[in-house]
Amino acid sequence: MPTLLHEDRKLNLAVNDHAIDAWFERITQRLTEEKTTNLKGLLASNNKLSAIRYKPYQDVINLFENTIVTTPPDMRRQPWKEFC
Repeated sequence: MPTLLHEDRKLNLAVNDHAIDAWFERITQRLTEEKTTNLKGLLASNNKLSAIRYKPYQDVINLFENTIVTTPPDMRRQPWKEFC
């Protein structure tokens, strides 16, 4: 039986601020200013340490209320590990 290898990859992502701002303006054009500023967002990180490091910067900016929410590791059965 051949060995199945699993490899995690980190992607290089570029953020197009202009496109994001244009999309946000288009989606929120019919909302009042109050509704627009009360929208919720999500900042995801690849690990808990990164999330903890982002928090002080978000607190300094003080544009929105923020909190860190974590989930436990995925404990589902991983059949590929049985063959390694």
